[in-house]
Amino acid sequence: MFVPSKLKKPRIGKAKYFDSSCQYAKREKRKLERTLRRDPSEANKEAFSQHLDFYRKLRSDKRNSFSTNLFKNGTSKLRFSSLEKLLKHQSSSFPMNRSSVGLADDFVNHFHQKVRNVIESIDVSEFSVPTVYKEAEPGVILLLLMKKQ
Repeated sequence: MFVPSKLKKPRIGKAKYFDSSCQYAKREKRKLERTLRRDPSEANKEAFSQHLDFYRKLRSDKRNSFSTNLFKNGTSKLRFSSLEKLLKHQSSSFPMNRSSVGLADDFVNHFHQKVRNVIESIDVSEFSVPTVYKEAEPGVILLLLMKKQ
């Protein structure tokens, strides 16, 4: 069993823009949510919904003003490092495609092309193939040869 030499605690990060007003609004949101779960009346639903909209707008405004101040008042090094962090998360290892169906089609086409390349690289003249199949596609000949073995 491996025991780390240093105790590691999970880091619970708090956004830099998240100040006391955001904390208070979050606390109120959770109170209203608990009240709604206890008593799902229309008045409680409406109060929770309104406060949720307020909380989302507050966080959005705080985040936007924090980013704006960061870019206006920060050093160029800070600006470029922040920009790098923002852009880094947008890269993807998958090809950009509109849908999962398109991605699946691209994969299938790539796989079929790989198989075609392997089949075309096989020299069928080395094998004894009946003259009937000499004009056939290399894939058909390969299948026939595999059945014989």
